[in-house]
Amino acid sequence: MSAQELRQRIEQLSTQIDFHKKLLQELERDKILAHRQLNAVLDPVARLPPEISSGIFFQSLTPFPKPGASHAPMLLLNICSTWSAVALSTPDLWRAIQIDFPCTENLAELLPIWFQRARNRPLSVLLRGDLSGRWNPSVSALIWRHGARLKHLELSFDRWMNDGEDAEYGDIPFDIFRLTTPAPFLLLERLTISGLPPGHSTHRQIFRKLFTPSHILRPLRLAPNIVECIFDSIPLIPFPRETSDSARLVLPTLRRLRFESLKDIPRVDVGILGCLSLPALEDLSVPMCAVADGGLVRFLKQSAPPLRQLALYTSQGRDFSKLHECLCLIPTLEAFEIWWDAQIMDQLLVTLTNSDSLLPNLRSLTVHTGVGISDYAWRTLVRAVSTRRIHLRLCGERYQAPPTDVLAAFKELIGDGVEIDIQAYNFMVG
Repeated sequence: MSAQELRQRIEQLSTQIDFHKKLLQELERDKILAHRQLNAVLDPVARLPPEISSGIFFQSLTPFPKPGASHAPMLLLNICSTWSAVALSTPDLWRAIQIDFPCTENLAELLPIWFQRARNRPLSVLLRGDLSGRWNPSVSALIWRHGARLKHLELSFDRWMNDGEDAEYGDIPFDIFRLTTPAPFLLLERLTISGLPPGHSTHRQIFRKLFTPSHILRPLRLAPNIVECIFDSIPLIPFPRETSDSARLVLPTLRRLRFESLKDIPRVDVGILGCLSLPALEDLSVPMCAVADGGLVRFLKQSAPPLRQLALYTSQGRDFSKLHECLCLIPTLEAFEIWWDAQIMDQLLVTLTNSDSLLPNLRSLTVHTGVGISDYAWRTLVRAVSTRRIHLRLCGERYQAPPTDVLAAFKELIGDGVEIDIQAYNFMVG
């Protein structure tokens, strides 16, 4: 064959190859479509009403879904056309999201689509990771643009880049807004701010440089309807203990405030109480050190909250007089939770038995203990429960069962309708 004929032959073959490639692509598409149709026929979810299948999909979500193809709800878009249609038509699947920092730049393109799929639903957002040195301004701008729709906001500083090339970020304070001024978070009901746990290798650096009261209070200032606030392992930079009345942040709607995971952190962490006035607070959880250093009594005197539930965890502080002063300021208290300290508990139980004026509305007492309880303490506990007719819940690790007369007294109280739940590894009454 001549050169010209060979060229023509090659062109013909190329044309045929292109034709068959296109045909193969069409066949692949038809195959995928047939698979989806088969899945729709065989899939029991596809035969369910949309409101039921969407409810099933909702149960597959984590509280804060990640925006990845391998995580629901994004994963649901890749199963079949029916699942995809249900997922896209269910705004509740898109009302929450977890954003990890550092994050990819294309997240700024995904977020508007995600929030649009949530339609007009209130949003729950978890910002997690290095929220100091690795903050992404373009992503944060999109989040604060939807701030008026935020119902739950959680800030979890659980990673700290502080080695090698990341050392320069060590002096950057925790400030999620930077130079921006977001619109008020009118729907925000719950704010959670979590720091690194005390045992983390970089916890000391964070304590020195990262958290200041002004940065912690700033999101609260934007939330006029906040109901619940949780501070978890937040070591604040030291600041003056006394705050003038005019300088305190008043949150008239906040009803629940919890300080968590603070037993090994210096007591300055609960100093944020001195910056707040909470006249509607009903549920408070703080470490016992807030009693020992006087911070709790100052807060109670200033705010005069109608507390119904109080939890004092850890057994730091042995001065019952300070605890007694605090309890006298909250006659509305109905549920009291405390960690066992022999000296304090003996005096508390005796006072509850002998004085009706201390905590006159108390209905429930929860005591945590990891130590042995003396026979005297058991009998004092029985007298207090019997006199006040309160629901007792005793939680702890392995310890000896109470004396037989105490067990008999508890069983008699249970027979009279008193709720008693005493649990340990080796015995239970209830």
